[in-house]
Amino acid sequence: MAHSYPVARGTMTLLRMRGGGAVLQIKVFGTTPPCANCQRAEREARKAAEVFPGRVEVLHLDALGPEALSYGLMVTPMVVLGDQVVSTGKVVPAPKLIPMIEEKLSQGG
Repeated sequence: MAHSYPVARGTMTLLRMRGGGAVLQIKVFGTTPPCANCQRAEREARKAAEVFPGRVEVLHLDALGPEALSYGLMVTPMVVLGDQVVSTGKVVPAPKLIPMIEEKLSQGG
């Protein structure tokens, strides 16, 4: 039986189980308080995630947090899909994120 469990912000988890299925994480690293581009990056990630209900979750993480260092963050916003950095310093529109998500999900993360 699969159980739902939270993923700590400091982990490198790319998939986790939720109610019997794997969930892909999109991590959006930005400033606190968020700048306009960081807000747009998160908004676009959420739009893309809506295409995959229950299969993708978006996390907003602080650019000065410990996990940002593990990805080598230099410029915000930074978008990480699973464990792969897909963008730094620019906003990725939802239509460009969607095929990346499809590919990750088809690979099992």
